[in-house]
Amino acid sequence: MDTADGLSFMISSSELDKLDIIENQDGTFHLIYENKSYNIELLEADYLNKIYILNINEKEISVSLKDELDMAIEKMGFSKKAAEIGGEVVSPMPGLVIRMEVNIGDTVKKDDKLLILEAMKMENIIKAPVDGVVEKIVVKEGETVSKKQLLLVLN
Repeated sequence: MDTADGLSFMISSSELDKLDIIENQDGTFHLIYENKSYNIELLEADYLNKIYILNINEKEISVSLKDELDMAIEKMGFSKKAAEIGGEVVSPMPGLVIRMEVNIGDTVKKDDKLLILEAMKMENIIKAPVDGVVEKIVVKEGETVSKKQLLLVLN
């Protein structure tokens, strides 16, 4: 589990089953953990991306849940989050730059194609993680890149 504050912790299914948590009639929850009491309210839920906004003891916290499959995919470098670090777009895997889809100065929207990266005989579309303008292109067509190598910068 990751929070917006950068905290990361793991809770196994067996540990989750042991938590002393009660759902109140109003849809909120009460949790006792390590002899501390917590009042929890679910404010927003993005079930598809497994991101939840919680109010815990009057503090708003954003939580991202990951199961074993999510962690395995991230570890292999196929995670969307691995492809974005601010305005920098990095390679999620080692591969060969087949085709650039943008030029310096181009305006892109989130999820627009930036380039095609061939990895393990498959063409992978690297998309814009955010809206922006292509400020710098670090790689060129035909270049071999490594995992987490900077590809281009969006501003």
